Amino acid sequence: MGKRLSHLKLVQHSSDPVAHSLVQALLPAVHEPAQADAMFVEHVMLALSAHVMRRYGHDGGSPSPASMPPWQERRAKEYMASRLAQDLTLEDVAQACGMSRSHFARTFKKSTGMAPFEWMRHERINRAKQMLQNSDVSLICIAVEYGFTDQSHFTRVFTKLVGTTPRAWRDHMRH
Repeated sequence: MGKRLSHLKLVQHSSDPVAHSLVQALLPAVHEPAQADAMFVEHVMLALSAHVMRRYGHDGGSPSPASMPPWQERRAKEYMASRLAQDLTLEDVAQACGMSRSHFARTFKKSTGMAPFEWMRHERINRAKQMLQNSDVSLICIAVEYGFTDQSHFTRVFTKLVGTTPRAWRDHMRH
């Protein structure tokens, strides 16, 4: 069950750069809901909730989360890896692991060093790299196969994580 607060402090005319940054991260999802990654949006909302609780709430303190047991981490990764083309939610994966959404997100990050949406993004790119290297499948087909909304989205994420475009990466790996 989630943590309950006894009360929140009301802070007027206060700047909160963390909350501001988290809300800014959500704006593209508000403007382009069709391109929003549900797991990313949920994760940012959990982060915003945790920040508000930590900064403005009084709960008597709480211990840092424990790591996820290896079998649950393996189950979560297998579940996500087998559904890379789907727009999974934290709730989907948490249920598959028998955990609450917030507990899953905290313990998965503690265990892997990555938020679930980051792990899934990296896994999508790793699988796409294998397909790029070992086939002549078009970029749009690879994008759809691994859960990107379109070729442009795939190229942006690939370039951000790999440092070059998928086409340039494919050409480099083949020569």
